[in-house]
Amino acid sequence: MKDALISYEGTMLLVSHDRDFLDGLSNKIWEIQDGKIRTHYFGVNEFLERINFDDMSSSIVTPIKKENKVNLQLKKEDKFLVKKLENQVKKLERDIESIENNSRKTDELEATQFLIQKSTNKLPRFYITSEQTKCCNERMGRSYS
Repeated sequence: MKDALISYEGTMLLVSHDRDFLDGLSNKIWEIQDGKIRTHYFGVNEFLERINFDDMSSSIVTPIKKENKVNLQLKKEDKFLVKKLENQVKKLERDIESIENNSRKTDELEATQFLIQKSTNKLPRFYITSEQTKCCNERMGRSYS
């Protein structure tokens, strides 16, 4: 039966609790919970992995109701890990921003150096001989032996 359904090119709506049967047949899951329908665009195995269906008792997520909203409550050690990861992400984001700023400053500095070099190449060159240097120093009252 599964082979016939796999070869069928139309749309099917399957309702089954048999995971092995649904494996390979489904590419969209409609989850009905608390009177709401959520659509998941993947197969049954990925759906089960994502909701940790096989081991709900050890799942880090425990659904609780509060004011008609479903909230997720994490265990303390998981909250600590999440906070630690959030802090690491913030630090990495600051590092990236700093690198980007330094890169912009480097680009600006290189552009400035290029303009200075380009403009100084247009200036005339003066060459002073040692005699001229000696004469200037004597006029300024400096004497070098």
